[in-house]
Amino acid sequence: MGYVSGNIDYINHWGDHFEHDWWHGRKETKEEGYTTHLINKYALEFIEQNKARPFCLYVAHESPHAPVQGPGDPIQRGPGAKKRSTPHAEAMKQMILEMDKGVEQVRAKLVELGLEKNTLFLFFSDNGDAPGTSTGSPRFRGHKGSVYEGGTRVPAIAWWPGRIAAASRADDPSITLDVMPTILSVAGIDPPKDRALDGVDLSPALFKQERLPARPLFWANLNNNGARSEALRDGPWKLVVRHPQAKPGTFENERIELFNLENDESETNNLAATEKKRAAAMLNRIKAWYAETQQTASPQPGGWNRQPRE
Repeated sequence: MGYVSGNIDYINHWGDHFEHDWWHGRKETKEEGYTTHLINKYALEFIEQNKARPFCLYVAHESPHAPVQGPGDPIQRGPGAKKRSTPHAEAMKQMILEMDKGVEQVRAKLVELGLEKNTLFLFFSDNGDAPGTSTGSPRFRGHKGSVYEGGTRVPAIAWWPGRIAAASRADDPSITLDVMPTILSVAGIDPPKDRALDGVDLSPALFKQERLPARPLFWANLNNNGARSEALRDGPWKLVVRHPQAKPGTFENERIELFNLENDESETNNLAATEKKRAAAMLNRIKAWYAETQQTASPQPGGWNRQPRE
């Protein structure tokens, strides 16, 4: 249940391609309701329907995301659109509260059905704040869409009564790629033998508060009209590579920045000139990672497809 485009109007469900975009499976469906409320509704129904067997449920509330639109606001996109009278900050607050309510409804449903002691519950955001939304931290540089800490550093919460100690904390860097190997491990399922998973199992950190083995983390923004950028974090060190106006797939116009996050989490002190050997070595690792991922990545058809695939 949900939408295919990047985001939709919460009231009339028009997508960012300015066409209607709400689906039940592969069937485009007209349905009334605030998007986040509908997603919550179907999440709860799914849990109820699958309470007697193992399940994996992914709940993407859309909120908070553009268009900024609380439950009582008018349509913001497509036919019938009107200017929102709710102040921006208040509308953002309302969106976040509706998302919070949905998270609690899912948690409460697990408790109601007696499933909470047999379920790993993960809560996290996909990226940092969008500019102008007042939801980020002034401690960090950058916003959504950048590889700086403000674009990628988000809190994550794991809940499992009886397995995860209340109020425990892990500071190991992790990435959403870790979700797959973690839930496979929890479910007692062997990882695939025909492909390598990029993440690691977070169970030792979640259940025993053990430190995870040291490892590099790579990430990138590859679709910003020539403003491609990559990052590598290795321990406290982080290399950022930007490519203003570079041709797709190239490392033209390299702009290198090296930070030590242990004492510079705001990424203000570029050490690339004083740590030349370290910066050069990390740059070579980013280029090798980029080349490998281009060769082994799963096909991504992309684009908007109105016709259901057979």
